[in-house]
Amino acid sequence: GHSDIYKGARERPSRCPEPFGFFVQTRVWRQTGLKNAEYWFKKASPYHTLAKNNLAYMHRNVFGPENSNKRAAELYKEAAAQGHGKSIYDFGRLYEKGRGVKKDMKEAIRLYRLAARQRWPRALYTHGFLYHRGKGVPMGLKRAAEFFAQAAKLKHRTAPYELGLMYEKGQGVKKDLGKAKEWYQLAAIRGLIQARNRPRELAGGDGGAKS
Repeated sequence: GHSDIYKGARERPSRCPEPFGFFVQTRVWRQTGLKNAEYWFKKASPYHTLAKNNLAYMHRNVFGPENSNKRAAELYKEAAAQGHGKSIYDFGRLYEKGRGVKKDMKEAIRLYRLAARQRWPRALYTHGFLYHRGKGVPMGLKRAAEFFAQAAKLKHRTAPYELGLMYEKGQGVKKDLGKAKEWYQLAAIRGLIQARNRPRELAGGDGGAKS
Protein backbone atom coordinates (compact mmCIF):
# COMPACT_ATOMS: atom_id res chain seq x y z
CA GLY A 1 0.00 0.00 0.00
CA HIS A 2 0.90 3.68 0.13
CA SER A 3 2.34 3.39 3.65
CA ASP A 4 4.75 0.71 2.44
CA ILE A 5 5.94 3.01 -0.36
CA TYR A 6 6.55 5.81 2.14
CA LYS A 7 8.37 3.48 4.52
CA GLY A 8 10.55 2.07 1.77
CA ALA A 9 11.26 5.56 0.44
CA ARG A 10 12.38 6.77 3.86
CA GLU A 11 14.60 3.79 4.59
CA ARG A 12 16.07 3.07 1.15
CA PRO A 13 15.31 5.89 -1.33
CA SER A 14 17.79 4.58 -3.87
CA ARG A 15 15.69 1.42 -4.26
CA CYS A 16 12.42 3.19 -4.88
CA PRO A 17 10.97 2.17 -8.23
CA GLU A 18 10.89 4.75 -11.02
CA PRO A 19 7.04 5.02 -10.80
CA PHE A 20 7.56 6.45 -7.31
CA GLY A 21 7.81 9.87 -8.94
CA PHE A 22 4.36 9.42 -10.45
CA PHE A 23 3.04 8.30 -7.09
CA VAL A 24 4.36 11.44 -5.49
CA GLN A 25 2.87 13.61 -8.20
CA THR A 26 -0.60 12.08 -8.20
CA ARG A 27 -0.99 11.38 -4.49
CA VAL A 28 1.14 13.64 -2.35
CA TRP A 29 1.02 16.79 -4.48
CA ARG A 30 -2.75 16.78 -4.88
CA GLN A 31 -3.73 15.48 -1.46
CA THR A 32 -1.19 16.78 1.04
CA GLY A 33 0.15 19.95 -0.55
CA LEU A 34 3.17 21.34 -2.33
CA LYS A 35 5.56 21.31 0.61
CA ASN A 36 5.12 17.59 1.17
CA ALA A 37 5.47 16.92 -2.55
CA GLU A 38 8.64 19.01 -2.65
CA TYR A 39 10.03 17.03 0.28
CA TRP A 40 9.48 13.68 -1.44
CA PHE A 41 10.74 14.88 -4.81
CA LYS A 42 13.92 16.04 -3.09
CA LYS A 43 14.25 12.67 -1.39
CA ALA A 44 13.91 10.78 -4.64
CA SER A 45 15.72 13.21 -6.99
CA PRO A 46 19.31 12.10 -6.21
CA TYR A 47 18.35 8.61 -7.36
CA HIS A 48 15.58 9.05 -9.94
CA THR A 49 15.62 11.35 -12.94
CA LEU A 50 11.81 11.32 -13.08
CA ALA A 51 11.55 12.76 -9.58
CA LYS A 52 14.25 15.30 -10.44
CA ASN A 53 12.30 16.35 -13.52
CA ASN A 54 9.13 16.75 -11.46
CA LEU A 55 10.96 18.82 -8.87
CA ALA A 56 12.32 21.03 -11.65
CA TYR A 57 8.77 21.42 -12.96
CA MET A 58 7.63 22.63 -9.54
CA HIS A 59 10.40 25.21 -9.42
CA ARG A 60 9.58 26.36 -12.93
CA ASN A 61 5.80 26.48 -12.77
CA VAL A 62 4.62 26.42 -9.16
CA PHE A 63 6.91 28.24 -6.75
CA GLY A 64 6.95 31.55 -8.57
CA PRO A 65 10.10 33.51 -7.61
CA GLU A 66 12.57 34.22 -10.40
CA ASN A 67 15.31 32.16 -8.75
CA SER A 68 13.02 29.15 -9.14
CA ASN A 69 13.78 29.17 -12.87
CA LYS A 70 17.48 29.07 -12.11
CA ARG A 71 17.01 26.10 -9.79
CA ALA A 72 14.82 24.40 -12.40
CA ALA A 73 17.62 24.83 -14.96
CA GLU A 74 20.10 23.22 -12.57
CA LEU A 75 17.82 20.24 -11.99
CA TYR A 76 17.03 19.80 -15.68
CA LYS A 77 20.74 19.94 -16.45
CA GLU A 78 21.47 17.20 -13.91
CA ALA A 79 18.69 14.96 -15.22
CA ALA A 80 19.66 15.68 -18.83
CA ALA A 81 23.24 14.62 -18.08
CA GLN A 82 21.78 11.29 -16.98
CA GLY A 83 20.13 10.89 -20.38
CA HIS A 84 16.55 11.63 -19.35
CA GLY A 85 14.80 12.56 -22.61
CA LYS A 86 12.07 14.74 -21.17
CA SER A 87 14.58 16.70 -19.10
CA ILE A 88 16.80 17.23 -22.13
CA TYR A 89 13.80 18.68 -23.96
CA ASP A 90 12.67 20.79 -20.99
CA PHE A 91 16.21 22.13 -20.55
CA GLY A 92 16.14 23.15 -24.19
CA ARG A 93 12.88 25.02 -23.62
CA LEU A 94 14.56 27.10 -20.92
CA TYR A 95 17.33 28.06 -23.34
CA GLU A 96 14.80 28.96 -26.02
CA LYS A 97 12.83 31.18 -23.62
CA GLY A 98 15.81 32.50 -21.63
CA ARG A 99 14.42 31.35 -18.30
CA GLY A 100 16.95 30.51 -15.62
CA VAL A 101 19.70 30.55 -18.26
CA LYS A 102 20.88 33.01 -20.88
CA LYS A 103 18.72 32.79 -23.99
CA ASP A 104 20.54 30.68 -26.58
CA MET A 105 18.61 29.29 -29.54
CA LYS A 106 21.55 27.26 -30.80
CA GLU A 107 21.86 25.47 -27.49
CA ALA A 108 18.10 24.95 -27.39
CA ILE A 109 18.17 23.30 -30.82
CA ARG A 110 21.14 21.14 -29.82
CA LEU A 111 19.18 19.85 -26.83
CA TYR A 112 16.04 19.34 -28.88
CA ARG A 113 18.07 17.19 -31.27
CA LEU A 114 19.38 15.07 -28.42
CA ALA A 115 15.85 14.56 -27.14
CA ALA A 116 14.59 13.80 -30.65
CA ARG A 117 17.19 11.06 -30.99
CA GLN A 118 15.54 9.44 -28.01
CA ARG A 119 12.23 9.62 -29.87
CA TRP A 120 10.76 12.11 -27.40
CA PRO A 121 7.49 13.19 -29.13
CA ARG A 122 7.58 16.85 -28.09
CA ALA A 123 11.14 17.20 -29.33
CA LEU A 124 10.18 15.72 -32.70
CA TYR A 125 7.18 18.03 -32.92
CA THR A 126 9.29 21.04 -31.97
CA HIS A 127 11.77 20.17 -34.71
CA GLY A 128 8.92 20.12 -37.17
CA PHE A 129 7.67 23.46 -35.91
CA LEU A 130 11.11 25.07 -36.18
CA TYR A 131 11.69 23.82 -39.73
CA HIS A 132 8.17 24.83 -40.73
CA ARG A 133 8.68 28.40 -39.49
CA GLY A 134 12.39 28.68 -40.22
CA LYS A 135 13.07 29.51 -36.59
CA GLY A 136 16.72 28.99 -35.67
CA VAL A 137 17.14 26.68 -38.67
CA PRO A 138 16.72 27.14 -42.43
CA MET A 139 13.10 26.73 -43.42
CA GLY A 140 12.50 23.22 -44.72
CA LEU A 141 8.90 22.15 -45.23
CA LYS A 142 9.78 18.62 -46.29
CA ARG A 143 11.81 18.07 -43.13
CA ALA A 144 9.04 19.67 -41.08
CA ALA A 145 6.55 17.15 -42.46
CA GLU A 146 8.93 14.29 -41.68
CA PHE A 147 9.32 15.39 -38.05
CA PHE A 148 5.58 15.95 -37.64
CA ALA A 149 4.94 12.46 -39.01
CA GLN A 150 7.40 10.92 -36.54
CA ALA A 151 5.79 12.79 -33.65
CA ALA A 152 2.31 11.78 -34.82
CA LYS A 153 3.30 8.11 -34.82
CA LEU A 154 4.34 8.53 -31.18
CA LYS A 155 0.87 9.86 -30.31
CA HIS A 156 1.66 13.57 -30.15
CA ARG A 157 -1.70 15.35 -30.18
CA THR A 158 -0.96 18.40 -32.36
CA ALA A 159 1.36 16.83 -34.94
CA PRO A 160 -1.47 15.22 -36.97
CA TYR A 161 -3.18 18.60 -37.23
CA GLU A 162 -0.04 20.22 -38.60
CA LEU A 163 0.28 17.39 -41.11
CA GLY A 164 -3.33 17.90 -42.12
CA LEU A 165 -2.62 21.54 -42.86
CA MET A 166 0.46 20.64 -44.88
CA TYR A 167 -1.40 18.05 -46.97
CA GLU A 168 -4.29 20.45 -47.45
CA LYS A 169 -1.98 23.21 -48.70
CA GLY A 170 0.64 21.06 -50.38
CA GLN A 171 3.45 22.30 -48.16
CA GLY A 172 6.45 19.95 -48.11
CA VAL A 173 4.22 17.14 -49.34
CA LYS A 174 2.06 16.55 -52.39
CA LYS A 175 -1.35 18.13 -51.89
CA ASP A 176 -3.81 15.43 -50.90
CA LEU A 177 -7.13 16.36 -49.32
CA GLY A 178 -7.87 12.72 -48.50
CA LYS A 179 -4.74 12.43 -46.38
CA ALA A 180 -5.41 15.86 -44.89
CA LYS A 181 -8.81 14.64 -43.75
CA GLU A 182 -7.28 11.51 -42.20
CA TRP A 183 -4.74 13.53 -40.23
CA TYR A 184 -7.39 15.99 -39.05
CA GLN A 185 -9.56 13.12 -37.90
CA LEU A 186 -6.68 11.61 -35.95
CA ALA A 187 -5.96 14.96 -34.28
CA ALA A 188 -9.66 15.24 -33.37
CA ILE A 189 -9.64 11.74 -31.88
CA ARG A 190 -6.68 12.80 -29.75
CA GLY A 191 -8.71 15.72 -28.41
CA LEU A 192 -7.56 18.68 -30.48
CA ILE A 193 -10.63 20.91 -30.66
CA GLN A 194 -9.62 22.94 -33.73
CA ALA A 195 -9.31 19.73 -35.76
CA ARG A 196 -12.92 18.64 -35.33
CA ASN A 197 -14.46 20.70 -38.11
CA ARG A 198 -11.53 20.78 -40.51
CA PRO A 199 -12.59 17.77 -42.63
CA ARG A 200 -15.90 19.51 -43.45
CA GLU A 201 -14.13 22.76 -44.20
CA LEU A 202 -11.83 21.34 -46.84
CA ALA A 203 -12.07 23.00 -50.23
CA GLY A 204 -15.07 21.81 -52.20
CA GLY A 205 -16.32 19.78 -49.24
CA ASP A 206 -14.77 16.63 -50.73
CA GLY A 207 -12.27 15.19 -48.25
CA GLY A 208 -11.30 12.47 -50.69
CA ALA A 209 -10.33 14.74 -53.55
CA LYS A 210 -6.75 15.16 -54.68
CA SER A 211 -5.09 17.86 -56.69
